[in-house]
Amino acid sequence: PSSLTGKSPYFSNNHGKLFELTGDECRHLKKLDLQIGLANITRGSMIAPNYNTRATKLAVVLQGSGYFEMACPHVSGGGSSERREREREHGRRREEEQGEEEHGERGEKARRYHKVRAQVREGSVIVIPASHPATIVASEGESLAVVCFFVGANHDEKVFLAGRNSPLRQLDDPAKKLVFGGSAAR
Repeated sequence: PSSLTGKSPYFSNNHGKLFELTGDECRHLKKLDLQIGLANITRGSMIAPNYNTRATKLAVVLQGSGYFEMACPHVSGGGSSERREREREHGRRREEEQGEEEHGERGEKARRYHKVRAQVREGSVIVIPASHPATIVASEGESLAVVCFFVGANHDEKVFLAGRNSPLRQLDDPAKKLVFGGSAAR
């Protein structure tokens, strides 16, 4: 047996703690291609927006309440699948169903993302597919404890979109100027 909380946290600050148990630490997890995490998020705080390159995250709220947000290229922007099915039967087509891709300035296809947001509380289950940027936020009134199971975790990388390790901070000034135009101010 291995202890998730019996070791130093993977990450810790005033906003919470993140404990992780990887396949490198537990051969059974490696064999199953799994990783386990426990996030204790301080009230009013959030997990920095991030995505996993390979793993799908299954998160279960153990205690507290808050919300999660995810950028998703697969969702057509609201409404239930039952309502969308009724609209299709009546011959109406929603704008999102006419094409998930748009053309950018140079004619290349650009993917559109939609924000998925939901309130969470004890017992809520969140599924975050690989490559979907997401964050989890604790309510102002109470901290949030979330256990996460990462399926497909072998060779996975966690990419944070904010903070000192974000990909944007790793770009040099000429690259930023080329991509974003204007000055490459930080």
